[in-house]
Amino acid sequence: MSGGVFLGWTLGANDAANVFGAAVASRIITFRRAAALCSAAVLAGAYWQGQAGMDTYRGLIAEQELVVLLVTALAAGVTAVTAAMMT
Repeated sequence: MSGGVFLGWTLGANDAANVFGAAVASRIITFRRAAALCSAAVLAGAYWQGQAGMDTYRGLIAEQELVVLLVTALAAGVTAVTAAMMT
């Protein structure tokens, strides 16, 4: 569970930075407003489409061991954080 949460946080932060980074840097929108909009969009997406993602993961768990999935999610999250820090 923690590997998936970490990977989701990493990818979500990267996507939010891609969407709002230029607007916040040019002061078109404040950081707080951008964070609030991102939070609202994440909650709405989780509410309306979260079950579809969980169905996908449920199919993977039946095929793979849980430990393998945890290690894979952690490795992908660490890779995404490392790549974001190097840019």
